[in-house]
Amino acid sequence: MRKSIFSAEQTDFLLDNYEDISTKYLTELFNNKFEVAFTVQQIANFKSRRKLKSGYSRRNWNPSHKPIGSETIIADGYIKVKIAEPDHWEHKHRLVWEKANGQIPENHSVIFLDGNQQNCVLENLALVDANTHGYMFKSGYYTTNRGLTESGIAVSKLERKIRELEAGD
Repeated sequence: MRKSIFSAEQTDFLLDNYEDISTKYLTELFNNKFEVAFTVQQIANFKSRRKLKSGYSRRNWNPSHKPIGSETIIADGYIKVKIAEPDHWEHKHRLVWEKANGQIPENHSVIFLDGNQQNCVLENLALVDANTHGYMFKSGYYTTNRGLTESGIAVSKLERKIRELEAGD
């Protein structure tokens, strides 16, 4: 018997997930999960050798369907990522922040320090509360300069704290 090109874990994944999806989509899921680059034909051969039928037919085919992990740029310039079927999308910058820092608290926003809504690297993101966000917007503290925006956050928080202390006197 010839040795399989798939590990035991990969084989289990294919056997658990081949039903009701196309071989192309199964290949995308497989490659994303295991960070490999198998071809659709290699996955089709695996299914054929084991006589696995997906139950998927062309009548189920939707040309606008996007697999989980797909990204799109929406009208206001933000990137959204498909995170679940059938059609559940989330903002990429929020996903990046939450992966590194946990859930975003209520009444907080993740902002782009350089003003570029498509620059979703963690170093370009900052968490601000709603009051700071509003004050920065009103005061024009959002800029395309990362350092100036960080300073704007600090100034906003300082000015708010000064107002709180003055109101307490």
